[in-house]
Amino acid sequence: MKPKIQLLSAIAASLFALPVVTAERASALECPWRPMAESRLGPAEMQGLLPTGNPLDDPARMNLAVDTLRRQGLAAGMIVDALISAYCPVVAATTGLTEAQMRTRVQRFAARITGIVYAVEGADEIILDVPLNPSVVDAVTARARASGMSPEAWIGRAVDRALLNQ
Repeated sequence: MKPKIQLLSAIAASLFALPVVTAERASALECPWRPMAESRLGPAEMQGLLPTGNPLDDPARMNLAVDTLRRQGLAAGMIVDALISAYCPVVAATTGLTEAQMRTRVQRFAARITGIVYAVEGADEIILDVPLNPSVVDAVTARARASGMSPEAWIGRAVDRALLNQ
């Protein structure tokens, strides 16, 4: 029951960190900084933990950011909140994006970082979120079913075999 409670607290924390739009600045993405007594890092240091560009394109650096915050004693929900609070201003400063596009980027980041923080917390394996064409998913599902495996296990085995045959 405890992991479900932790996941719900992370989701709640990430929802509080989502950008807020006020009536006075209807076209601006606002990113309030939520100071955390548990962390010695301020907004600039938090942003320094994030990779440049799309942070999710650099999983090693994201894992390092999560580990850095964990070593400071932050709970998973606080780590999620801190990383979203650091990422939001980066998106808000990006030119050429509409407010809706900015919100979508922050919300996608929030969803992905929540999964990363909680997956790494107790996992022996790293989970990669890889988009696949529907036709590829159908083929994987069919081959997995024929092998008596889940699609996830079949993909893991296929990747292992591909790497071993290099």
